[in-house]
Amino acid sequence: MESIIALRGITRRFQSGTGEEVTILSGLDLEIEPGSFTVIRGESGSGKTTLLRILGMLDTGFEGEFRFGGMRVQGQPDWMLDELRGRNIGFIFQEGRLFDHLNLRENVAVSLRVQTRLDAAQRRATVNDLARAMFREDELGERGILDQLPRNASGGQRQRASVMRAMVNRPAIILADEPTASLHADLKAGMVALLHDLQRAGHTVIVVSHDAAFYGTGRQLELLGGRLVEREPLAAPPEPDDLPHLPPSDTPVQPRLPEPGPAILWGWLPRAPVPEILRQALREAFTRPIFLLLILSALIVGVGQVAVFSSVILGTDAFINQKMTEGSRLNRVEVKPLSRDLDTPDRFPARAEIAGWTELASVVPRRMSTLSFVNKDGAEVPYPHIGLHPGDPEYRLLSFVAGGPFTGAHDRLEVILTTGLLAETFDISDLAAGKLGFDAFLGR
Repeated sequence: MESIIALRGITRRFQSGTGEEVTILSGLDLEIEPGSFTVIRGESGSGKTTLLRILGMLDTGFEGEFRFGGMRVQGQPDWMLDELRGRNIGFIFQEGRLFDHLNLRENVAVSLRVQTRLDAAQRRATVNDLARAMFREDELGERGILDQLPRNASGGQRQRASVMRAMVNRPAIILADEPTASLHADLKAGMVALLHDLQRAGHTVIVVSHDAAFYGTGRQLELLGGRLVEREPLAAPPEPDDLPHLPPSDTPVQPRLPEPGPAILWGWLPRAPVPEILRQALREAFTRPIFLLLILSALIVGVGQVAVFSSVILGTDAFINQKMTEGSRLNRVEVKPLSRDLDTPDRFPARAEIAGWTELASVVPRRMSTLSFVNKDGAEVPYPHIGLHPGDPEYRLLSFVAGGPFTGAHDRLEVILTTGLLAETFDISDLAAGKLGFDAFLGR
């Protein structure tokens, strides 16, 4: 018979807080047969939890080979590992880890909700059928234990509900992590018998525990130095006779491997009906006030952030547009009189039209003429100039003028010279290149 789980040369290393490399598992080999009962024991810190996480496909950072049902596990995408785990592995935790806001029936049905397309009536019937093999009649009838919240149930009842949740989908593997850690001594024998019952029903059971209550049941392996060592089982403890039993099976539950499909889309497809997913999400939100408050707070903060960012973006965009408009605003138009208007009283009829523009603040007429400068070679260099009026903004652009500041009173000739004109008139190439200041032509 082919092994359902095959580990070969499994090595797992971690970085310690000081940066040193610590080897937890070293070249570990393990073969698990379908329908078997295996106990992996060891002291605290021996690597039991690490091995359990690898077997549960929760840790893929190991070296070596892991095959499940003949399929290679390492290197598979996350959606494939999720599918393998969801179809084939049921987890039993040491504290049970039931949802406190759901009753035991709803806790058991969680995996039916998210992994099957059964309706509410089918889910209820499935849970009821399984409960008759897990709880006594008086617990189901008079006390209605399935309708109780976990806090109102005993430790043994919570743990049996945890076992029901792990096996309700008929997984091939049952992984139990210290399942008796939170139970009293008189309840441990019942949990051992229950897990052995799962094995007789066809499940492959793997228990990771250092509790001696399991040392007489199934195959015994001990973790020592990162490897597994075979141990002889102790005498099997007597099974309680006051608990119901699951119907036995002659055929082990076989692994269900995912069918080939489009890898990109397969991991996104919901396994449960979409209405059921939405209904469960709403129920989770409205039955957990703190959770709902956090969701609403996150939504409010998110909407506020979107509003703030939108305002900043739109405001910045408007500001940039405004400044670009201001920077590109037409502030000087050169109007030359037409030949036919030279003899008319108003030689600039276009000025009245320009003054009527809606976007125009004002019209300031200025006289433009051409001056001729004589350079050192005696050649005349024509240069256009504009007469400035008192208060014109061009005055604010001047830092100093050779011979004294501009008065703006027009009582004497004042001419604004640009660096380009100065460089051309006085033949100062460095000034034109921007390497010298205005003191380069003072006194010329």
